[in-house]
Amino acid sequence: MLFRSCLHPIFTLIGHISGMISLTSDAAIMYGLALISAMLSCGLFLSRQLLGGVRHTLIWASAFALGAVQWAAIAAYNSFWHETPVAFLGSTWAGGAIAIMLYAGFRERAGIRRRDGWMIAAAVVVAMFVIIPELIGHRQVSLATPQFTRMLFMSLTAWTLVGPLMRQGQRPSGVEWMAAVLMAALAALSAYVGYMRIIDCGCETNSARVVLLVGLPVLYTGTGLATVLLLAADLAQQLHRTARIDPLTEVLNRRGFDEAAQRLMAQARRKHRPMSVLIFDLDHFKAVNDNFGHAGGDRVLRAVADCVRAHCRAGDTLGRLGGEEFAILADNMAPLDAMMAAERIRGELAELSILPDGSGVTASFGVAPVFPDSVLADAIARADKALYRAKAGGRNRACLYISAVEENEPAQAQNVMPISARQIAGKKPFPAA
Repeated sequence: MLFRSCLHPIFTLIGHISGMISLTSDAAIMYGLALISAMLSCGLFLSRQLLGGVRHTLIWASAFALGAVQWAAIAAYNSFWHETPVAFLGSTWAGGAIAIMLYAGFRERAGIRRRDGWMIAAAVVVAMFVIIPELIGHRQVSLATPQFTRMLFMSLTAWTLVGPLMRQGQRPSGVEWMAAVLMAALAALSAYVGYMRIIDCGCETNSARVVLLVGLPVLYTGTGLATVLLLAADLAQQLHRTARIDPLTEVLNRRGFDEAAQRLMAQARRKHRPMSVLIFDLDHFKAVNDNFGHAGGDRVLRAVADCVRAHCRAGDTLGRLGGEEFAILADNMAPLDAMMAAERIRGELAELSILPDGSGVTASFGVAPVFPDSVLADAIARADKALYRAKAGGRNRACLYISAVEENEPAQAQNVMPISARQIAGKKPFPAA
């Protein structure tokens, strides 16, 4: 009894409010969209923290927050603010502003970064086409302006999701295709509604109301969910990259190198392309740490990785196996060419001045072929033996794995011929990437 007596005033207040506000089906849908927009905005704000505060997430969250205000204002205008022009003009303008903000966020995600002045200018133009026609008695134009604005910017958003990737030869993900299709469908719906606003001033025909009241909630909600799914996919990709990239040198770590090498070896095996592996180790790196500290050693590792990456081809795979040891898997490269590449990179490293006293470091290289029916570990083991000979021979040099008999390797490796310095000198320089 006490519980019912406490809740009775609350239920009475809700009853009075419900009596004052007669919700039509239109208003109920708009309030539902306002709630969905608020939930999406909160979710995007929280996701921003997981993604390290990326800017496009903040833009999307702000757009859906504005959407929550817009849908609530439209519902209130239809319910009890019929004579309030501010509510009408503000909610109408917000429809175009949301499309502009969503497009700006997707541009940011795609890496198309320019000044934000265009976004402000577009919002001002939309406001002018909403307010001025309303003042001179052409409400059709005021109602149609945000619809055509949404049509334009949703179309641009759909292109931004898949167009740049396809132009770069990349394949958009399934989530990106889904989001692009939803954006395109929302653009088409907006064009239809805008046209009906122009010719009917209110979209009161049965066909238009069915399209508006059924299609708009579905596409708007789907667009919001697709945006959240895109953020989830970006987060998964970021975690995948973090697990496979060495944070110090920003090249592949051992796990990332092994996975990339397996894919590259499978492609080379199918297409019958030669492949070689280069292992190199920085000479006397312990002395660098002892003399200049670990900060100096880290600086050397980063500089070495940058130098080697700059002299690798686009199809080569560079990774840090651990400590001061690196590896390069060179696709479509015979052992002799790989040996010349190692000599060229070794010479570039020797000329670097990366230590505080102006001196540099040297590196020893071991080069070995990757046989079609072998695994990566076997190729690395052969390159390690060549690297050992390079160190034993005085360091700062490159050695090619050349003798199956001396190394007691399988008979297939006997095809690797001994390479002399004269043969290497007679070859043309290995082209840079």
